[in-house]
Amino acid sequence: MKKILVTALITFALIFPQAALATETTNHIAHGPEKLLEKITLYLKFTPQSKAEYQKYLLEKRLAELQYSVTSNQIDFVEETASRYSTYLGNLTNQVVSHKLTTQKDDLLRLYQEHSTAITELQKNFKYGSGWWLAIQHDINTLKIHSDQLQSI
Repeated sequence: MKKILVTALITFALIFPQAALATETTNHIAHGPEKLLEKITLYLKFTPQSKAEYQKYLLEKRLAELQYSVTSNQIDFVEETASRYSTYLGNLTNQVVSHKLTTQKDDLLRLYQEHSTAITELQKNFKYGSGWWLAIQHDINTLKIHSDQLQSI
């Protein structure tokens, strides 16, 4: 049964590659099959450049999920989506730094600055020092750390 499911998802991703892509806004938080399809799609990206491009898309999607969880008042998902965002941020930065994808550097530094501004705005929805505020502060700090890492390539 698992082989059939994996084969079906791979076939779907190959036939409809844009179906695995979403817009920068979202009205849900990815779970289960959607995340599995993302992992399969990433696995099917063969060059470091294409992997980085897809990881950049996924980072944008994780930001949209964080924004959705805050703006739709789905407080239970704020910590999860904030943590997921920082994980994807690290994955993208590691991909770019480890493969020395210097052509990505300036665009990502700009993107990280835009994300920092957006996440700082989201943080204003929470009381200073609360768990949600701290989870979002972690993302802001992580953006700074990964921006510094990008400067090294």
